[in-house]
Amino acid sequence: MLKNTHTRASTETNKDVFKLNAPLFQVRFIHLPEDNVDQNLIERSFQRYDSLDRKVLDSLSFQYSHYILNDSLWLTRNDLFSQVQFLTNENLDQYLKKLQFFKEKDAMGVYLFRLNDYLKKGDIPPNEVVFPTIKNVILNQRRVEFTKNFEYELLQDAIKSKTYEIY
Repeated sequence: MLKNTHTRASTETNKDVFKLNAPLFQVRFIHLPEDNVDQNLIERSFQRYDSLDRKVLDSLSFQYSHYILNDSLWLTRNDLFSQVQFLTNENLDQYLKKLQFFKEKDAMGVYLFRLNDYLKKGDIPPNEVVFPTIKNVILNQRRVEFTKNFEYELLQDAIKSKTYEIY
């Protein structure tokens, strides 16, 4: 079992290794039809986003064409573009304003968008992003160490019992 202290120590000692190769984004997003009857309620709840509003938005989610309400998830640029249809490489910079609400309309419907946080290329990612990688590295190191120790013990047993032969 790995503890957070192991992963934090690994992150602190190897900060340069874990720098981001690409930006990451935390967003909240709803795409709904333009003729939605609850549009004002959804927009108000989306902007406030307290615990009651979360329940309201979740209960109305069947009305959305697409949505991301879990704004603690980190998305890559490609994931962001595939999830949030109105964003493109050309217009992304105008939406990179933290904690600002955006409402866009087009022929496909209404988009409600908010960027909670983003990390640039070269930034150090938060622990929840690097934890799976660190966990795999540490577990792999332990597996290799266990295998070496096991082979050494087998060799020592064979030498002691005189069943070890060199060909």
